Amino acid sequence: MENSFKELLKQDKQEFEKKHQKVVRDSIQSNLTMLKFVGEVAEVYLSRVKDVMVIALSDKQKT
Repeated sequence: MENSFKELLKQDKQEFEKKHQKVVRDSIQSNLTMLKFVGEVAEVYLSRVKDVMVIALSDKQKT
């Protein structure tokens, strides 16, 4: 005879996984997508900011 509490715990765990697995997966995917977007924006604009700063500082020195 199997312990009914163990069986109940096992069933509860399976139901919990089914219920929350999609939510957790979607949340992680959303966070990764946002981080990828922020990284791409930073990569594009930070290189431009560096170029602008170099130009701005070199113009001040010439004047």
